[in-house]
Amino acid sequence: MSSNSSMGCNINAQKNFENEYVQAVNTLASISQRRFLNVWMSFDPIFKLTSWGKRHDHALSVTHGFVNKIIAERKAEWKDRKDTNFNEKSHKRQALLDLLLELSKDGKVLTDDDIRDEVNTFMFAGHDTTATSVSWILYALGRHPQYQELIIEEYYETVGTKELTLDILSKLTWLEACIKESWRLYPVTPLIARQIYHPITILGHEIPIGSTVLVNSFLLHRDSRYFPEPDTYRPERFLPDGPKYPSYAFVPFSAGSRNCIGWKYATMIVKVLILYILKNFHVESLDTEDQLRFISELVLHNADGLRLKITARK
Repeated sequence: MSSNSSMGCNINAQKNFENEYVQAVNTLASISQRRFLNVWMSFDPIFKLTSWGKRHDHALSVTHGFVNKIIAERKAEWKDRKDTNFNEKSHKRQALLDLLLELSKDGKVLTDDDIRDEVNTFMFAGHDTTATSVSWILYALGRHPQYQELIIEEYYETVGTKELTLDILSKLTWLEACIKESWRLYPVTPLIARQIYHPITILGHEIPIGSTVLVNSFLLHRDSRYFPEPDTYRPERFLPDGPKYPSYAFVPFSAGSRNCIGWKYATMIVKVLILYILKNFHVESLDTEDQLRFISELVLHNADGLRLKITARK
């Protein structure tokens, strides 16, 4: 989905696990996270001499090569349209890449490298996060099936035979509450990093310039001061008449001026996907919470995956 909306091409990542671009993106994500936790690997001269560094550079060349090829092909399409009939609008849905090419003014505003970097950012930020988010939400709902029924009942009461719109989507309070409670317990990005460019003081500690501060949202979201029985899945916390939380107690998309630029889009996608799945299937989780073994890369994984039993609704 993210490749379609970002580049306007389908790489079929769900079925084609051996796609070179997909593997390269996964390699870069994994190695980038490891560098946070290894002080020696943070120095480029050392990093580039290691096997991690060589794998990183190869994966980077694959991603750059792939996107550069797509950009060249799209620019050729644009030129062809311009030469034949400039006023004729393409019936093809515009992807982020098309919009960036439009804004580039033939390289005067954005270079090809600028465009490539923007597209790669959206690909990185959007592909694994959405898939992981849906997985954890289904896991939580599979452990608490009563909420699946509440979501479906509210959906049919609210939507009926009408077409699903953004306005209607925002009225599905049980759907939103269940998703938010899943994000609280299983935040997709459990570590949020911030580079310090100006000295700041946190709880009486001076944080010097050049430091990297990591916010552990996994622990933050389980703070019993704000979330009583923090390890319990209780979507009622996020119903419209539920308690109000401090601004930074719940930050599934980070917060402030550098929060996730795509949070509204991501929320919409996740809501639609969860609805579509629950309308057609009943979900049961086969592993209990004490069997989970968390791994924090760029996103939160379970070591052995999440085992779900999916049965068709009658």
